[in-house]
Amino acid sequence: MSDGGSGSDSEEEFVLPPGFESVTGGSITKSCLENKELWFFRIPKNEDASVLHGVTIKLPKDKRATIEVPVQGATKQFKLTSSDTHLYSQVINLVPDKKNSQNFVPGKPFARSFSLVETVEVPKKRDVVATEPSPAMDGSPAKKKSKKSKKHRTAE
Repeated sequence: MSDGGSGSDSEEEFVLPPGFESVTGGSITKSCLENKELWFFRIPKNEDASVLHGVTIKLPKDKRATIEVPVQGATKQFKLTSSDTHLYSQVINLVPDKKNSQNFVPGKPFARSFSLVETVEVPKKRDVVATEPSPAMDGSPAKKKSKKSKKHRTAE
């Protein structure tokens, strides 16, 4: 029976991503976001965001259009795909209200969203043509047909 607590047994513990650097308020402020777009990126838990360094994204004019950009990781292949912005329209980001402030206020909505997805090469299935096994191929020794000789009875 549950005690109605926080349910922490079923919740995943948050782990900081590799290369995470803590910042104090001030790197981005609400006023810095004017006339700018915010983009939301989803990256696999065990992957470093640096795989996106130097990746060029050619954006279509239509924000609803999807794109796929190949990305080379250290040991894996990825593709950066555009995601439905509607899925992330409810995600709220918080930014400092002014430089070096400890007060955070909601920022603006994300204009675009992307997901970094691992790509895996799946080997193609070869076409196999079923054939009748030959006697030598069916695993059993070859059988010889023997002819039975007809014996004639002689009436005496």
